[in-house]
Amino acid sequence: MNDKKKLLVALLAMVSTFSFAQEKYIVGTDPTYPPFEFKNDNGEPEGFEIDLIKLIGEKENFQIDFRYLRRKDWKTIITNGEADMFVSAFSISPERLEIAEMSQPIVKIQSVVYFLDNEKK
Repeated sequence: MNDKKKLLVALLAMVSTFSFAQEKYIVGTDPTYPPFEFKNDNGEPEGFEIDLIKLIGEKENFQIDFRYLRRKDWKTIITNGEADMFVSAFSISPERLEIAEMSQPIVKIQSVVYFLDNEKK
């Protein structure tokens, strides 16, 4: 299975936990983390995760209402029902799983630290 299909399957699994009696889902996003999510020149959400959620909406026949919300407030936003889901390049943690369901990882990121090598000055 190619990577795009794996990503779609992972996100469909996440979204399938919702009751599809709803026709529209409110998706919170903090569009400050390109290429995952950002605002385009017209102020509309764009990015990798935005495209995936839109694709799922098309496949599962529901509409999406994006709301610009602060990422740091995601716990309150989800628990008080201000949004049905939140996309913002989250990593999975035990603390987050106590509050919300999460999809399988859709990307693997390896972080590194750069530093000056004094021997090569």
